[in-house]
Amino acid sequence: MSKKKKKRNKRYNSSLKQHRRQGKKLSPPLMTLPNMKLTHWLRDDFPEMLWLCMLCTRYEADGMVMARKVFDTAEEVLKEEFGEMKKVPKEVFVNGRLSSFDTVPEKLRKKIINRLKALSLYDVVFPMEFGVALNRYAGTPAKWIWSEALPSKEPTKDEISSGEKILADTIQSCWSGYKQSSTWAKMAVISAVFSAGRIQIASGVAEEWEGLLPKYPSGLTIDQRKRIEASMRAMYQAVVLAPINGDVKLEWPKDFWQSNWGLYDCAFDEEASSASVKETKAIERFAEEISKRLKNIRDKFKDAATAANPDIYDPTRYEVLSGIVSRVLRASNVAVNTPQMWSTEHGSGLMRSLVEARIVLSWLILKDESTLYEKFKEYGRGHIKLLKLHLEEYLDKQSEPTPELEEYVKNLDNQVNWELSEEFQEIRVDTNFAGNTNSRKMAEETGLLDDYRFVFAPASSAFHGEWPAVDQFALEQCKNPLHKGHKTPRGDDGISLGPQLMELILEQLNDLVERYCAAVDASD
Repeated sequence: MSKKKKKRNKRYNSSLKQHRRQGKKLSPPLMTLPNMKLTHWLRDDFPEMLWLCMLCTRYEADGMVMARKVFDTAEEVLKEEFGEMKKVPKEVFVNGRLSSFDTVPEKLRKKIINRLKALSLYDVVFPMEFGVALNRYAGTPAKWIWSEALPSKEPTKDEISSGEKILADTIQSCWSGYKQSSTWAKMAVISAVFSAGRIQIASGVAEEWEGLLPKYPSGLTIDQRKRIEASMRAMYQAVVLAPINGDVKLEWPKDFWQSNWGLYDCAFDEEASSASVKETKAIERFAEEISKRLKNIRDKFKDAATAANPDIYDPTRYEVLSGIVSRVLRASNVAVNTPQMWSTEHGSGLMRSLVEARIVLSWLILKDESTLYEKFKEYGRGHIKLLKLHLEEYLDKQSEPTPELEEYVKNLDNQVNWELSEEFQEIRVDTNFAGNTNSRKMAEETGLLDDYRFVFAPASSAFHGEWPAVDQFALEQCKNPLHKGHKTPRGDDGISLGPQLMELILEQLNDLVERYCAAVDASD
């Protein structure tokens, strides 16, 4: 019997093939739409959605129902005042976002609070600790709606602490706009929009929702829930991008996040303790094991290099291939004896060099053109020559040249002119020695494209200090949700040792030496 193929989980993100290439930029489908505007959920939108998010964090899907009752109560009071909803001024619209409460005329606000109290709803949907928390901000919208939920005296430390907890819990629950609580909060806004008749949708979509919404959330399958929630999030996004009450104001979101720095302290994980004796012994045993394995690889390389005929008349091919391998073997030997290098943070440079060595060596062997081996040397010599010339110019400008620098330039001069007078050496400023190609193309030609994608590229990112490496290794995140996960320099030198990195290095080295052995043996 044949094995059944394991069914993969359905992906809801854009595939690489769906991205559109524009020059050297790959854009996901949504980013190619005209007039697309990005909205930062947590930074710019969440503070407006605080109340709804708090309800959905505390009461889950029931939070939507409670919010709906508040909207209905506001509509009742507005109808009584204006006769019918059509006569209510367009700018007056309670949809659950904090600023929407401030659109209610002042003379009607007390009536809405009293109605909610009569329904025994007010204290439930506007808990005291939530009011205490938001009352600490000078520019909070809708202060009137929870004014009667506040304690009669100055809040106590316990009440302030409870307020901090409700805010922190809400932020954690709704950190992403795709979180369940965030989705419920957005659906509450959409329900208010539909109820007020302020949005119309295509008939096909309406028919689908008509069959699914009454059963939401517990009466739907997982796939149906995901489908309806994705549609609602997209609808909410459209509402935010084309706000009903005019342009979105950023004063409150800015005030909320910026005030939190003074209101609440940072929180960080405790520093990791030093390695235990047991861990230290395990590290030593592993170092011993990989040292032996590395020695076997080095011996294999030395045996092949010694047995090969370097062609003394023109040893360029032999020297280039041997030098490429010898360099990474030496670096790997240092890493094996330095456990701090067994991490992506510090070992990425070695890993990048190793994969690059495999790619370049394989490409040179594949092409096997004597001119390319010479170009490899010329490219490097040209850079040393350029450095020497720059330093000579620098020395000429000094009134009293530094003896140490003069000695360094003298050594460079010997290096540059060792094989060929510098007067016959050109300086190349191409991206690499081959000129019209690059590492990726070389990898593709030699069947090493997967190594390029999955090892070389990520290691290059860490080696060059791109954001993922800086973010992961050099910074630590504040654990207080009220600080929005801001980053600060790490206060320790701790690293995460990964034996897998050394295993991968040894695999790469072994393959590199195997390719070298085959190449020098074939040249005899």
